[in-house]
Amino acid sequence: MDKNIKMSKFLIADGNPTLLVWGSLADQKNELISKYLSSVDQIGFISNNALEMMGSELCINAALAFASTLSKNDSLVINPLNSPIQFSNTDQFTSMQLPLNYKKMGNIVLLDGIGFKFEDLNYRVTKSELKSLASTYNLPAFGIILYQDNQIFPYVYVKETDSFKQESACGSGSISTTIFTGITDIKQPTGQMIKVDLMDNIVEITSKVKEVKF
Repeated sequence: MDKNIKMSKFLIADGNPTLLVWGSLADQKNELISKYLSSVDQIGFISNNALEMMGSELCINAALAFASTLSKNDSLVINPLNSPIQFSNTDQFTSMQLPLNYKKMGNIVLLDGIGFKFEDLNYRVTKSELKSLASTYNLPAFGIILYQDNQIFPYVYVKETDSFKQESACGSGSISTTIFTGITDIKQPTGQMIKVDLMDNIVEITSKVKEVKF
């Protein structure tokens, strides 16, 4: 492994373990995913102050983790969003303001880079359904969110890595829940909250971010 590679692991809202990698070469990406994906929910790669996920999906939690490592107030770039993202850090919390395009169709919410379907707690989630939804909507990732009141239980499939995870917290899922329900304080499976404020096509998301020993 290249000695110049730096890796850090983060928990968002006390869950959703996320690995960020700095300085990786393109030919090492698959090796890193194969080695570490079993111990985290997703892996993001950072180059020139820009974040790209393992499957080119939109991952708000990874973006929050990346922002938490930077200065108190600045901007960053995340794939697949083209505009710079403003963020701020205070103590253990990170907030981001994102220009966001979305579409709501019945119980489905589509974002740039990921989509979500909403079902009640008794629904049986399968990898095959999520794989089919990702293909149908031509998105790199798709999730199903089981919800009751303001609490969510998210499942996410990423096409490129063929990975299927039951997540313990989900930023993009929380944003989609606010779009779908109008609720702004979204309780994660960990019991922690992710706060979402939706203003036209600008969304602000705030969560506790914690770096943990890797």
